[in-house]
Amino acid sequence: TKCGFANFDLQSYKTDEYKQRKVDELAMIIDRKQVMYYYQPIVRVSDGHIIGYEALMRSMTPTLNNPEEILSLANQLNCLDKIEVLTMFHAMKDFIENINQGYIASDSLVFINSIPSQIMSKKQLDEFEEQYQDYLSHIVVEVTENEQINQEFQTIKMSYLNKWHGQVAIDDYGTGYNSGKVLLNLKSHYLKIDKEIVRQIYLDESKQKMVQSIVTYGHQQNIQIIAEGVETLEEMKTLVELDVDLLQGYLLGKPQKSPAKISDDVLSQLLSLKSSKK
Repeated sequence: TKCGFANFDLQSYKTDEYKQRKVDELAMIIDRKQVMYYYQPIVRVSDGHIIGYEALMRSMTPTLNNPEEILSLANQLNCLDKIEVLTMFHAMKDFIENINQGYIASDSLVFINSIPSQIMSKKQLDEFEEQYQDYLSHIVVEVTENEQINQEFQTIKMSYLNKWHGQVAIDDYGTGYNSGKVLLNLKSHYLKIDKEIVRQIYLDESKQKMVQSIVTYGHQQNIQIIAEGVETLEEMKTLVELDVDLLQGYLLGKPQKSPAKISDDVLSQLLSLKSSKK
């Protein structure tokens, strides 16, 4: 699929110089791979161990630097397929470089956001497989439940992931229009509870009941539950009490280019909470 940069009609798009600059920057992001990845730790509640990191895209261009904005503009210009390829190849390359430099443990997982409506070509998938064959089992493909899934593409992705011994995570669960449908139709290994549900959960009994239901169902299906957006000790305490398996958020660690370890203070409090729950 060709991106429509050359034929882009500024007037029909009702844009201005600022928006045109964003279009030019999108072309630069794709053609010159002007992105980097920051890593946020995902921490196991039972022992405080970092099982892996979510790879979060950051643009290196001055204006178009919001991942959601990049995806939105790429969608308008029919370039989402190129973003999917860039994300998979570049995130994996960067992840392995961090392992080689000692910033990430060699047994860590990498959670990579995939666009549900897009898939790499067979040639690209085979190239990816050959290039990263030693790390394929580390991959967890994140699929957001807020977007419409292309079932045919998802079936192909799953066949490759099964061959690679990779895994799947449902992202942003609980606030989208098709939560139940995605959960039933997609065999996932992880389910990430949306940060809007996590925020101040200790003050909201309905949120607590929702998480309790998700945890109960997930554990029955051998799905591990990840709580996203954990920012306070009160949130962490409530989530531990609700038997969530994994935690992700600023309290455990902010996204960084060279990932840092969880602080001793937070780790100590997490292990204390888990110990007192037994």
